[in-house]
Amino acid sequence: MRPYLAIIKDSFREAFHSYVLWIVIALITIFLLALALLSYRQTLTVGLRGNEIDWPALIEQLEKAKAGKGTSGAQRIWSLMNSTAQDNIAKFKPILPGSTLDEQQIHREVTQSIVKDLQSILNKEDLYQSTSFSASSVSTEGKALLQREKALAKDERLRLNRLLLEAAFPNAIGESEATSLVLCLAGYDLTEDAWPVSKQMLVDIVRGWLPFLVDKGLLGIGLLVAIIVTSPAIPNMFDPGSLHLLLSKPVLRSLMFLSKFLGSCAFVLMCATYLFIGIYFLLGTRWGVWEPRLMWCIPVYTFVFGIYYSVAAVAALVWRNMIVSIIVAIVFWALCFSVGLSKEWIEGSLNKARLRRVVPANDGLLAVDCTNTPLIWNQEKRKWVPGLLSRELRNLRPIISVVAQMPVRGPIYDEQGKQAVVVQVSMKSGQQLIGSGKADAGFSYKEGPVSPSSSMLLFNEPTGEPMLATSQGLYRLQGDLASTADEVKFFGYKIPFPSRGPLHEVGPTPMQNWDTPFSAAFGPDGTLFVYSRGKLQRLTKTSEGKYELDKTEKFEPKAERRGWIAATKSTLYLSHLDGKLQLRDPQTLELRSTLEPAPGQCPRILSASPDGKTLAILMENRKLWLLADGEEKLKLAPVRGQGDISSSQFLADNKFLVTDLFQRVSEYDTQTWERKQTWAPRLDVQTMIYLYVLKPVYTVCPKPGELYRTVTYLLTEQKKPEDNKALETPDSERHEYEPEPKISPWRPVYSSLAFMCVMLLIGCVYMERQEF
Repeated sequence: MRPYLAIIKDSFREAFHSYVLWIVIALITIFLLALALLSYRQTLTVGLRGNEIDWPALIEQLEKAKAGKGTSGAQRIWSLMNSTAQDNIAKFKPILPGSTLDEQQIHREVTQSIVKDLQSILNKEDLYQSTSFSASSVSTEGKALLQREKALAKDERLRLNRLLLEAAFPNAIGESEATSLVLCLAGYDLTEDAWPVSKQMLVDIVRGWLPFLVDKGLLGIGLLVAIIVTSPAIPNMFDPGSLHLLLSKPVLRSLMFLSKFLGSCAFVLMCATYLFIGIYFLLGTRWGVWEPRLMWCIPVYTFVFGIYYSVAAVAALVWRNMIVSIIVAIVFWALCFSVGLSKEWIEGSLNKARLRRVVPANDGLLAVDCTNTPLIWNQEKRKWVPGLLSRELRNLRPIISVVAQMPVRGPIYDEQGKQAVVVQVSMKSGQQLIGSGKADAGFSYKEGPVSPSSSMLLFNEPTGEPMLATSQGLYRLQGDLASTADEVKFFGYKIPFPSRGPLHEVGPTPMQNWDTPFSAAFGPDGTLFVYSRGKLQRLTKTSEGKYELDKTEKFEPKAERRGWIAATKSTLYLSHLDGKLQLRDPQTLELRSTLEPAPGQCPRILSASPDGKTLAILMENRKLWLLADGEEKLKLAPVRGQGDISSSQFLADNKFLVTDLFQRVSEYDTQTWERKQTWAPRLDVQTMIYLYVLKPVYTVCPKPGELYRTVTYLLTEQKKPEDNKALETPDSERHEYEPEPKISPWRPVYSSLAFMCVMLLIGCVYMERQEF
């Protein structure tokens, strides 16, 4: 063991003799000293800034004060304003879209004049008058200051004046934080104006920026410097006399190589410890940000260094040249970064084309991709082609699909009418129009009636008839949807008539107030279950073909406002964003039990077989699970593409459709799980590059881009689901059917560790097989 420790010690000696090392140490010390000189001081928030004013509201309230109306405080402020500012109030005009440069310049001059005058009023020590400002109108902080109004210090007096101004003009002057911060360098203020944030806000800002600064600064520039400093360790081992001296001792060549590698890593570990401990104490003592999680950066920094240094070490073994090893390490880092960036860019493009729902139609298939574009399968060309779009949406599709999602719901297929049905937003009138396309006409789009209210979901009844769920209730679509016999237009707007034409209102009564997020599913017995923004409802079908509200249950937590539902014979399944699957009684809606199919993953699609015997669950990680009715044991579906599945759907006659590989659809027999047929488009150049070049290389290489996720995970507190604002995202912005896999923060660590071990193994084998 002693010879190997001597080799590690020798690595330290070589590093200490490097001029670059002492330059790095000096730079770290300068950085820490600069951080030590930079601080802040806390002061009371006084004064007024133009961006804190709602100008139309302020001008309106000043006009009332001029007329002797409004609050007594506003009248007091008006009486103290100079004549120039009072005249400018009459000249004020708000900035509107299309305003000229002259109008904008006049607006700036007017507002600056008013702010300057209000600022001078705030500096008056006699602003407060008990007859003008009521203690009940000011904030709690203002009341505390008024209780000792006679003994206030100068800064406290100015703070009271600011609070009086806010009370005089409610909803026009923004409420300010009690304290502001002034950045200081070596005890001198860097700015005249205070920074209008509290100390807690500053702490949150620093913590929010730490992951970015550590990853992009220290793990970027710092790694390059560390590799330069330690690069001579292995090439110097081959200097005349050095290698023979080492080999004369009872050491293994492979362990000698590993000792050199560990020596360099240990040296970098010491430098990282000096840097991050210094940052930790300076942030705590000078900024009040005590962040113990910053210590995680020490092993992370050393680990990332080890990944790239393993490549430099093998290059140094082969070429025995310090410059070559540095260049190889830099080229390898650039390769990893460019591969990761290219994969992310191409993957984003391909994911937009990923199918998130497939609909059998006549003898073909309809689908919708992640840009919300309806697609039709063309068997001759073996590709998905856009269809069922109005002319205006077809023309705007290249633009809309880049910046947003197509304003389309559907499509679904009406077996009786042999037509596909969609709901689209008219770019001219803004109305939601129900369109259709006949199967024998190649699904050519025909415009139909207008939706009576905001559409929530387009789906099929168990009998196959199309149904539209709107914000106010349910409507059955019957007959020729393209018929204009009962159509009435007024100034280009279509007037909806649910009592005639193809739209038939089918309940429920009273009128509902449904909103997004919205989900609906039929049970095997025809019972309709609806989940709308935290409210679960059970609707039963009457003999007249209408739906009546039977049961309702509400969910209060924010994490339960979004829900996915499906029903089998004996169970109603409900999942939320917490990843748990609730098993409920379909009659009473009471909770029976709870399952967690995949910890940390959220169910994205729940679909039940028509016979009500099986439930399919597609998770965020794009894996498909099956659950038999009445059981609580899940199993992976025996289908191909696990981990890349984007949609699944049960059909009649024991058929099951599964979509994987972006746009490949496979049909399975649910009794034998044998694949019967496949609809797969020809791979284009972009897809082939992604599948056969980028993805394999990315899997093998370390992932510098994903290591940012690891650093963020270690340096920030993870939010609970109920605290996540993303849970409020409406259905129009967050696809109901699109699984979005969560990437583990430890995945880049595992893959990078495996890569480093492989590189070190190559280095060990090379050392053992060489003749020195």
